[in-house]
Amino acid sequence: MSSCATIINRERYNLSISSSRAGDKVKFENKVYTLPAKINVQRSKNDLLFTLQTDSAELDYVVKSSLNPEFLYGNLIWLQVSPFAYLIDTRTQKKYYYERAIYINRLNKSQVITPRIRTKLESLNVRKFDRNNGEIDFVVAIPYINNFNFKPIQQPTKSATGFFGISTGLNYYYTNEKYFNISLSAMVNMDEPLPVATDYTGIHERYISTAIDFTNNHKLNRVHLGYGLSYMRNSWRVIDFSVKPIASVLESKRNFALGVTMNMHYQFTKEFYVGFIYRPSLFRLNSRPEFYYEHTFSLDLSFRVTVRK
Repeated sequence: MSSCATIINRERYNLSISSSRAGDKVKFENKVYTLPAKINVQRSKNDLLFTLQTDSAELDYVVKSSLNPEFLYGNLIWLQVSPFAYLIDTRTQKKYYYERAIYINRLNKSQVITPRIRTKLESLNVRKFDRNNGEIDFVVAIPYINNFNFKPIQQPTKSATGFFGISTGLNYYYTNEKYFNISLSAMVNMDEPLPVATDYTGIHERYISTAIDFTNNHKLNRVHLGYGLSYMRNSWRVIDFSVKPIASVLESKRNFALGVTMNMHYQFTKEFYVGFIYRPSLFRLNSRPEFYYEHTFSLDLSFRVTVRK
């Protein structure tokens, strides 16, 4: 299994460096380059060091390491086929870079260069959204990308990834940094990434999961982590859309189950959050209760409005 930064990026790449004054040189890894030049650098979480050689001085520069666009944005698309793409990329140095090109302005006295993406990420953490004991939020969310792994009765394991769902719930802050959540969610594997009318033809598998979650959550500045219990109904259907005007359900199976739920969200604004929700079901509650594993994994877009302060 691979992911975006792992596939696209190489461990080394060419970094372009230029200067505001002709004749400047850069010393990097015991080699001297006359600017403008391209130097071959190793991707790493560590900062990049080089020396600028001018007519009158040698200046040591530091380029901060940053997460690159392929890791931050490319995996949002890759999630459609591999919801664990971000987890894979966290194990590789290929997710880092130092910009594609660096311009050294001699009028700028700073000798620390920070990539634009890192600057934006750091600015997101400047503002804190403080909460108070006793506050209540009304939550509406869209499970935008959903991965399903089901085991219908008398069927092999079924899996699919699709779009859309709806969720609503309430948060209750019992301390400034901790809160309970109760929510009701429904997820489906629609084929289209946008909410448009689709005229299906032929036979399709439809996955639907509804869940009631009870979670305890921790607020760590803008990062929210939660864990708790979940009651789920997981449905798998085979539908023949060639039958008009009403599609025919050829086969239908559903499981009722108890499990756990884990979530992580990042707060971008006062009301808007983006995160992931993992719901493994562990104990099936059908006519013959038994331990059995199924799961849903969702990219979640959440909107939270404070209704009591």
